[in-house]
Amino acid sequence: MKFLWVIVTPLLLLASCQRDSNKAAPETSQPAKPLPDAAVPATLIGLPLKEAEDLADHAKIPHRVISIDGQTRPVTMDYRTDRLNFTVVKGVVTAVKKG
Repeated sequence: MKFLWVIVTPLLLLASCQRDSNKAAPETSQPAKPLPDAAVPATLIGLPLKEAEDLADHAKIPHRVISIDGQTRPVTMDYRTDRLNFTVVKGVVTAVKKG
């Protein structure tokens, strides 16, 4: 009988230490999407063109549209590090590059 307790006791202790697999994992919160800021060009992607232009105007950052719906617009080849170049598809900014 004593031999049975030697085997059963450790098994019960191990079983009580196991995690409950039925418990739901805690929810991880998604990081908040950054607010649009013309100083951070990537935050303008996904905005309507008018809104992106308004933000750039408000921040006094020069900007231009270089492509609309796949059609390249005529632009100068000068490179200006302070200027934003917008690529637009269906009225929404899909890419922003400096230059």
